[in-house]
Amino acid sequence: VALVTDGEADRLLSDATAALLAQGVLTTCSRAGLSLVLAGHGSEPLADGRIMVAGTPNTATRGPLVVVGAAGGPGIPSVQADLSAGAASLCALLRELGHGHIAILSTGADGERLAQIEPHLRGTGPLAVMQSGDGSTWPSRPAGESAARQALAARPRPTALLALHDTLALGAFDAAHRLGLHVPRDLTIVGIDDTPGADTLGLTTVLVPYRPMG
Repeated sequence: VALVTDGEADRLLSDATAALLAQGVLTTCSRAGLSLVLAGHGSEPLADGRIMVAGTPNTATRGPLVVVGAAGGPGIPSVQADLSAGAASLCALLRELGHGHIAILSTGADGERLAQIEPHLRGTGPLAVMQSGDGSTWPSRPAGESAARQALAARPRPTALLALHDTLALGAFDAAHRLGLHVPRDLTIVGIDDTPGADTLGLTTVLVPYRPMG
């Protein structure tokens, strides 16, 4: 079985969420007596089947294909987490805290998550969506800091940042620290993923069961 990404193969181990997916796939392959190959953009590994981590699958390649973490497209099966309940709870928390000016931090490939979040924030006040400026579809801490800095430069300044990935949220913490803002006194930051290490900063986040998905 090939575990494939549209970026560099090492992202499957260095990215926290992709690594959890890979662990889940590896556990299942080991139990079934199957080998697992990690492959990145441009490679065509010899495998009986492929699992695509998010990204856009290459439908020209023969053999079974499943997309995990994103929609698979016409005729392509996928495994995704239903974030509707978690998104509703997260947005309800921000409303309960009295936030009326919220900014969403996103990568360039978060359309599905954004669609689940935005309806729950309608009517809360100004809503801005800030995309990371590095053009990557993978979330990163520097991208989160960059997007947060853009959001916090607005006037009036947002009182809460909702990051569509915990990695972006951690970058938002970095931005707040560099700008002299105290979290949560001056700024609320929440995320989605519940990745390892998110709790060390006291980040409120929505659990995505990556390892079981794998």
